[in-house]
Amino acid sequence: MDQRLPKLAWFSCLAAIAAISAINLTYGGSIKTGKVPMQWGVNGQPTWFAPKAVGLWIIVAILAVTAPGVFLNIRQKAGSASDWYWLGMIATFCFIAAGYAWHISAVMAWAEAQP
Repeated sequence: MDQRLPKLAWFSCLAAIAAISAINLTYGGSIKTGKVPMQWGVNGQPTWFAPKAVGLWIIVAILAVTAPGVFLNIRQKAGSASDWYWLGMIATFCFIAAGYAWHISAVMAWAEAQP
């Protein structure tokens, strides 16, 4: 196992949290509605909403709370974790950050369309 991969996985988690926080700080103020869509239906319309502060920051809280537990669990089993496991974690954190960027762009477009 490449010894750099666990550190890179941890860094990718921190980078995802930092990127999502930066997106929230940069674009959160331009969302003019008090609620934000949390999920989109197949028709492209929101299916449920959350208050703006909760909707923007819940993903940061979830990542900050769950990631350390995941890493501690993995550290206990580090000898049996293959490189693919760590690469999968890195890809997952990248996907979460990219998905959140898309979500915020959709939220902003939705908020602009509201009367």
